[in-house]
Amino acid sequence: MKIIRTLVPYVVIAGIFYRVIVVLFPAPCARPLAYSIGQVDEQFDISKDQFLAAVQQAETVWEQRAGKQLFEHAPDADFTINLIYDSRQQVIDQAKAFSDKLSTMSSQQKKAQDQYDKAYAAYVSAKDAYLADTQTVRSYDQLEKERMQVNKLADSVNALATKEQQTVQTYNANVRQFNQLYAGQREFDQGEYTGYDITIYEFSEHNDLQLALEHELGHALGIGHVENPASIMYYRVNEKNLSAKTLSSEDVAALHVQCKKTSLELFWERLQIVPFFAHIMQFFDNQAV
Repeated sequence: MKIIRTLVPYVVIAGIFYRVIVVLFPAPCARPLAYSIGQVDEQFDISKDQFLAAVQQAETVWEQRAGKQLFEHAPDADFTINLIYDSRQQVIDQAKAFSDKLSTMSSQQKKAQDQYDKAYAAYVSAKDAYLADTQTVRSYDQLEKERMQVNKLADSVNALATKEQQTVQTYNANVRQFNQLYAGQREFDQGEYTGYDITIYEFSEHNDLQLALEHELGHALGIGHVENPASIMYYRVNEKNLSAKTLSSEDVAALHVQCKKTSLELFWERLQIVPFFAHIMQFFDNQAV
């Protein structure tokens, strides 16, 4: 009986400690993460309702594979999802403007090519007619007139050829500049999950926004990056994951692992992030070896 009375306070303390851990570190997927829509900057030209619809669409990607509700929109929730305009979106806007410029230049290049083709065809036709007339026409004045017309057309063709070449060179130089500045895979820094909120800083079009939201919601579930470039949780944005409509097998595996964790496991993981405790655990690991 004395032993029991001695153990009771420890059991009570342990129970209280466990309840605190459960409250502070709820098991992933145990209950929906409540969120509200926070700041939505007007520069993005998207309303709060449209942004909320995009978030809810991103939720579905995870919830369908989990087979349960993982997120819940609650207007008064402390956890916020934001859309904030900064230098990253400015780069996207500049890239779009540059892309529009290239599109205009491409049209100009095509127009110059068409002008050259028509002028060259007229020149060849006039030259052939002149050469044929030299065999039959005896009038010097008529032949001289035709010769001058052919030379004039030749000058026009040469001028158009020079213009087309300059247009092509300018276009190619701008394409190279565009590729150096904006093309290729991007690091996933267009959004950020802090533990207290999610903020999206840039997107170029709807599927880009969806991928950013899906990626950051994955982090909010405690899921880290995976190695498959076609995965939503891959650390780079690329054509494969931009076009992905569902989770990859790697995304699903990471989701299932995370959803199986308990509050104690999550607490232990977070504890290892704290430098002081990380050093202590490293010390004991070294002693064990």
